[in-house]
Amino acid sequence: MRKLIILISLILALWPTSVNAFWDNDQWVAHERSIQSDWDSVLELEIFLVLDDAPIVLVANAKGVVEFNGQCEDFAFQLRDRAWHTLETEIITGYEYNRMFRKSAGYNVSHMMNKAVIGNEVWLVEPQDGRIWLYCYLD
Repeated sequence: MRKLIILISLILALWPTSVNAFWDNDQWVAHERSIQSDWDSVLELEIFLVLDDAPIVLVANAKGVVEFNGQCEDFAFQLRDRAWHTLETEIITGYEYNRMFRKSAGYNVSHMMNKAVIGNEVWLVEPQDGRIWLYCYLD
């Protein structure tokens, strides 16, 4: 039900301004909305995450091998590239990982996530499943 409400809110709030279209050489051409700096609200970020269903493209390492663990940076970079607004990448420490996920990954482990600024707040986004956390206040 929550996803449906978010989807309806997105359609009502963002659809008219999300795409500019025009005729070019007898073809209908759509141009995506230009990236703005920050997100307007947590709801807007949640709407984006619900609607973002692009498949992940795994990247091979220097030896040409695709490993199925340690791909967090692939998820984070690709989510950043698809975002409507600025969605930076952020590396968190093992301590921060353990605190957010409530499971131990070891303290020598790092994890790449995305970071969104909404007003005076910094939110972290887990790019693999769309969970978000209020990380800190800017002032």
